[in-house]
Amino acid sequence: MQHVFRLPEPGSPDITVDHSQLSGLHVSLDGERLRRLRERGRPAWQIPMADGTTRRVSFGGQMTGLVAFVDSGAIVQIERRLANWELLLAFLPLALLGLTGLAGGVLGLAAVVADLRILRAPWPPAARVLATFGMFAAAFLVSYVISRVLFA
Repeated sequence: MQHVFRLPEPGSPDITVDHSQLSGLHVSLDGERLRRLRERGRPAWQIPMADGTTRRVSFGGQMTGLVAFVDSGAIVQIERRLANWELLLAFLPLALLGLTGLAGGVLGLAAVVADLRILRAPWPPAARVLATFGMFAAAFLVSYVISRVLFA
């Protein structure tokens, strides 16, 4: 999922963050990808400003809702923060590991990745809930068939 935002300072460029659950975070300015800083802690990048200075920007909340932390102390909420009930729904497919074994665990993990994307969609809450239950049901059916055919 790509997000474009600006820092709350004058002269801030448009910062594009590609947030993928599979490949991680990638940050770019004007289509040019920036290199991640090699340091411990949250993933961070140096952002050049119009006045020639740079700002260190780190990111957190990759599961609950992406947030940018600027070295000046500013915090920029990039994605909507997921509520606790949404996180519970998102991680519910992991229960398939106990229901259908290894196949359920693998398909449950794939369903969690899909659910996190579904829950961030701009749909009405009822549609998001139905879609996550649909993902759970699909993962359960496929893992049940796999567990019965391969491991019976």
